[in-house]
Amino acid sequence: MKHDTTSDTIRESHSGDLPVNTLDAPVARTTPSNTVRNDRAQPAWTRDEFEAQLRAKGAGYHIHHPFNVKMNGGGCSHEQIRGWVANRFYYQINIPMKDAAIMSNCPDRETRRRWVLRILDHDGHGDDEGGIETWARLGDAVGLSRDGGPNTIRGSSRPASRISARAFRSRSATSSTVSR
Repeated sequence: MKHDTTSDTIRESHSGDLPVNTLDAPVARTTPSNTVRNDRAQPAWTRDEFEAQLRAKGAGYHIHHPFNVKMNGGGCSHEQIRGWVANRFYYQINIPMKDAAIMSNCPDRETRRRWVLRILDHDGHGDDEGGIETWARLGDAVGLSRDGGPNTIRGSSRPASRISARAFRSRSATSSTVSR
C-alpha cells in the first residue's frame, strides 16, 4: 500500500513487495455503498469481515467481464479474438516503458533494483525472450503478422486502446508517486 498525502488515500503499489511506510496512513474502509472512507475511529474488521470484503473485490475482476466470459466460453468470433490479442499486445508493449518511467522518478535505489525485474520479465533477458514475445506468438497463432500490412499485431489495436496505453505510460512519466 502507498499513502498519497495529496488526496489522503491509500493506493496499491504495482508490486506488493515494495517497501512503503504506512504507519501514519488512515485506514481505508470500503462502505456498503462501495465508496472508500478514511476513518481512524473505525475498528478493524474481523477475520470474517475482511474475507468478505476481499471476496467482494473479486466480483469486479476481469474474468467476470462479459467479454471475458464470452471468450472463455468459446462464444467469440475469430475477428473478436484477433482484436483482443492486438489490444492486449499493445497494452503489454507499453508496460516496460511505463515501468521505466516510474523508475526514472523513484529516488530509492533498492526499489529500482527490484522494479527493473518487471521490465526484464516483459522485454526478456538472456535466454528468456520475455512476455512480449509470448504475446507476439499468440498474435502469430491468430493470424496477426509481425511484418506490416493491415493485419499486423502492432497495427490492429483499436484507437481507444492506443490512447489509453499512451496515457497510462505518460502519466507514469510525469507522476512522482508509484501507483497502479
